[in-house]
Amino acid sequence: WDGDGQNDNASLTIFRHNDSASVVKGFVGQQPKTAWLIDYSLLERIHYLLVAGFDVYGNVGHQLETRMYMDFLRMEGEQNFLFLLPRQERKQLRDFWYRNASDHVKRYVLADATAFDRETDIDYQPDTPPKRQLLDMLAQHAYGAEAKRYRVDSAALARLHKVSSPAFSFMPQVAFVSVFDDHGNDAIYSLLHNNAFSNNAQIFGEEKRRIPVEDTLTVASGFIGSYPNLFFHLHEKELPAFSDAILSLESEADYAQLVSRYGVRRTAPWFWKVSDKLHDQNITRFSREAALFDLNRYENR
Repeated sequence: WDGDGQNDNASLTIFRHNDSASVVKGFVGQQPKTAWLIDYSLLERIHYLLVAGFDVYGNVGHQLETRMYMDFLRMEGEQNFLFLLPRQERKQLRDFWYRNASDHVKRYVLADATAFDRETDIDYQPDTPPKRQLLDMLAQHAYGAEAKRYRVDSAALARLHKVSSPAFSFMPQVAFVSVFDDHGNDAIYSLLHNNAFSNNAQIFGEEKRRIPVEDTLTVASGFIGSYPNLFFHLHEKELPAFSDAILSLESEADYAQLVSRYGVRRTAPWFWKVSDKLHDQNITRFSREAALFDLNRYENR
């Protein structure tokens, strides 16, 4: 569905912040590592599993069975997406998605019994990975995908968006950056930590599958997230040094220095002043969806 040229619900980005989530209109941030193609049959089964047939107060067995069956639905959606790529790329990308997973698990995606040997009719260029080309095509097709509202006009912050680095593993899930200038103007940015994993094929042992070197940081203008973990407050002239400090993080001690220099700990005397200012800016600029930020998960590292 392309939004019929006017409905910007056709393109949405869902950010998962470990214990909360945010949904914004448009394609915001880096392209996802994995992708699904959901047809009607798959959508129907997901609906009956997670909505119509889901018992919020169900026992542990119900919760586990739901999670396990959702794994199979996810794999089916991933397989549907892989069929859109050139035949020689499919298993290679599947193996990348399921690094360190057992062959038994991989066989549920592109198994011999479900192999689809027909070559795709999509015309891909040889100089760019097919998955990236396909997602770019989808972004051009769906109305509102450009997400102009979240574009970043700061070159210093935008470069954080373009790389993956183990330095980002020390960053909180959601941080708001308040940047002021000599004229009293403020610009607000959101820094969202994207955690990388070797695969998503198991329920437990998540930390064993972490790959910090592949972590990324999404930078967006405005506010994304209802549970900020940290506020940064700095002058626009400090942005290059701020970005350099983030990219050079190597330990919790380095992160503590970053927060001491640019952050606002919850023990800081000016914490509520900054918090109130951000709340006011959110309500003033984005009154349609604005509400109070929940500070229960605010960190004090």
